[in-house]
Amino acid sequence: MEKFAAGVPSFANLMGGAFNQDWRDEWDTAAEVVTSVLGERTDQLRNLLKDLRRIVRVRSDDDIDSLLFSLGSGFSPETDWGMSPKGWVQDLEVRLERELVARGDA
Repeated sequence: MEKFAAGVPSFANLMGGAFNQDWRDEWDTAAEVVTSVLGERTDQLRNLLKDLRRIVRVRSDDDIDSLLFSLGSGFSPETDWGMSPKGWVQDLEVRLERELVARGDA
């Protein structure tokens, strides 16, 4: 999983940073974290979107759970977002796409 994680550096930064083991100490909800992410620079959003597309294309729910764990994340898509891991990645992908369209960068 480490090799795959190295190929999705923006996602790794999100999960090991904002969604780290203690993310609930800094944020009230997972939605607040996502809102913060959507405020990032356009190039950062594009890089994260590229990573999300790669994850969705090649990974299962179990793989994504393992990836989150390996990245040191305390986030659980099922518990914290109410979706399967792959469903959450797809939902985040759609949110990023919408944000980039709103910025005129689709």
